[in-house]
Amino acid sequence: MLFRHLLYSKHVERLLCNVWLSNKLTKPFPLSAALSYAPAFALRQRMLNFVQNLEYYMMFEVLEPNWHIFVTKLNSVTNVDDVLSCHLNFINTCLKDCMLTNPELLQIVNKLMLTFVKFCNFILHVNRYFVDAEMTSMLETSVPNLDSPDLREDVDDPHSLKDGDSFEENIAKFDMEFSNYLIILLDRISDVGRDNYNEKLVNILYRVDFNSFYTERLEKYASERSMLESSSSKQKKSRPPVPPKSPKLTKISKRPSESS
Repeated sequence: MLFRHLLYSKHVERLLCNVWLSNKLTKPFPLSAALSYAPAFALRQRMLNFVQNLEYYMMFEVLEPNWHIFVTKLNSVTNVDDVLSCHLNFINTCLKDCMLTNPELLQIVNKLMLTFVKFCNFILHVNRYFVDAEMTSMLETSVPNLDSPDLREDVDDPHSLKDGDSFEENIAKFDMEFSNYLIILLDRISDVGRDNYNEKLVNILYRVDFNSFYTERLEKYASERSMLESSSSKQKKSRPPVPPKSPKLTKISKRPSESS
């Protein structure tokens, strides 16, 4: 499970790096044309920053220190049972610190990864047509043939998609989805690290939010959540207690007297 999680994180990082390579094609574009791609570039960099920091935390702050502890313990074992016990402790500690034993944290991380994959597929899907359109406008040539099979499967307008949303609107949706999941994850990490006294897990907060970019939104989300919890608790207290239902008495019929 741990190896699969690391491999999938590397796969998502590779997809984001491919998006970064495709974005380099927009360097020769004029400033007026490149401004429409700026939100997508900024969102891609924020996603890449999160994935790389998550991988760094798992590999260099969880796996490597625990591996050294595991190797040190192996020098003092005397039988196979001790080896298996040390290995089991190593695996359990790594799974716990990598947030793989907490279903809530794992679900949020998986949703973030799925958002990254959808964003990469979206950018790579529309990038070919956008680049062709911009290069055509720069060269002042004729409009590309929209009846060709390569462009027919994409979009008819360089700023529209099949569902009717523009490129900027889709990027804004991805940005909102990513930010919401990330704020929820950071809030839950803060709660879990404080409740379980896990200082290592809290390091993700300092790595992802190193410049306090998400601090204001995180504090706002925490205050809104506390208000909702307090209001729900007040509603439960204000409800009158439900009286217990009286048991129904069933009439017992007398047996017919046996004839002697």
